[in-house]
Amino acid sequence: MSTALECLRVLRTPFREEITTGRILYGVLLASITASSTFMNIILMLIALFTDTLNTSLRLYLLSATFGGLVVVVPILSGLIPAILFRVQLKDPVNIIITTGDTLSYLILMLTTTAIAWDRFIFFLLPKVHKFINPYFAAFPCSAAFLVTIHMFTIGCYKRTDPFALAFTYSCRRYAPRTLRIDSDVLDMEILAASF
Repeated sequence: MSTALECLRVLRTPFREEITTGRILYGVLLASITASSTFMNIILMLIALFTDTLNTSLRLYLLSATFGGLVVVVPILSGLIPAILFRVQLKDPVNIIITTGDTLSYLILMLTTTAIAWDRFIFFLLPKVHKFINPYFAAFPCSAAFLVTIHMFTIGCYKRTDPFALAFTYSCRRYAPRTLRIDSDVLDMEILAASF
């Protein structure tokens, strides 16, 4: 078992190994909500793509939100539901990669609602500016979510499926302070990283 799973298990003492009725009900409920959410997001995406009922800016925001809603299905179906129903414990590289979709989805949905609020604010306050930035502003949520997720990954902040808490957990590596050492005209940067 990986170090991260050992830490998560210690946090959840006492942990019962058997699968309880409540755990099965929780897994079935989560699977049914995920299935209905996926179905509704696919229908909403098809409506946004193939009908002219929405104006262009709202259509782009709706596509961004439905994309975020569909991205979250991957970590739930491949990480969380198997952990709940079958006690699957994913080891660290696979666990981090699979659950990254949950972080990405959360950021896309959060930034989409923020972008819609800013778009409406600019639409009423500065209509001439709105006409100029309208096509570009709708791409902001997905672009920013990808950049923030990549940044979090590079600094060592990860989300994992916690099979003991039956949820996603989030943690960051702890770095020692950066020390700068100059040796005879050579600038040497040492980064001391502590393990997770």
